[in-house]
Amino acid sequence: MMLERSLKGDDRVFYFSEAKECDFVIQRGDQIEELVQVCWELEETNIEREVEGILTASAVTDCRTCKIITFNQQRTIQRGELRIEVLPIWRL
Repeated sequence: MMLERSLKGDDRVFYFSEAKECDFVIQRGDQIEELVQVCWELEETNIEREVEGILTASAVTDCRTCKIITFNQQRTIQRGELRIEVLPIWRL
């Protein structure tokens, strides 16, 4: 629902699946604008999977705006030059 409200008329949303997966790829016109992963909570058992999905999608699409949406966590993850914002759903 939150994602849907942020979309404009010609925006498109895709699922990215190659070597890794990214939940939402948001395209505005011809440009990939944002990569979004969604999980309940980032923990030792899933953080690498969630981050690697964004890193792979970013490398393929050249998108640098990346978020991981969680239930209640907020932080920034830096991987090389890529900055991933971790935000709780209520902040959107």
